[in-house]
Amino acid sequence: MNKRWLYLVGLLAMGVSPPALADPSHGATIFSQVCSTCHGSDAGGKLGVGLNLKESSFVRHSSDQDLIHFLEVGREGRRRLARRRSDNELVETTCGFDMPPKGGASTLTRADLADVVAYLRTITK
Repeated sequence: MNKRWLYLVGLLAMGVSPPALADPSHGATIFSQVCSTCHGSDAGGKLGVGLNLKESSFVRHSSDQDLIHFLEVGREGRRRLARRRSDNELVETTCGFDMPPKGGASTLTRADLADVVAYLRTITK
């Protein structure tokens, strides 16, 4: 059984609806081309640049839709700030660098971002 099916079965077992037709292998490709510059090729983070996404409580506790929204809008990272999730709940974040919308890859679609989120779900502890 491949990782995509394990991911989907796991989400369904937890009562969570997966993003429609999300493809974690395509998400891994996008991650390696766009996100790995700051977050590392293994998503383990780069000191002072990008956070460890494999052990991120933010990734683990955010819904797929909230993560897609976060990737769409990016965030300021130069100071502690509160940001609103898509459900309007405030969340504090900190990091030394800005994360541009779509990681700076403006051509990424919402479906591409859903694929990245699906990939993150396969590697998050």
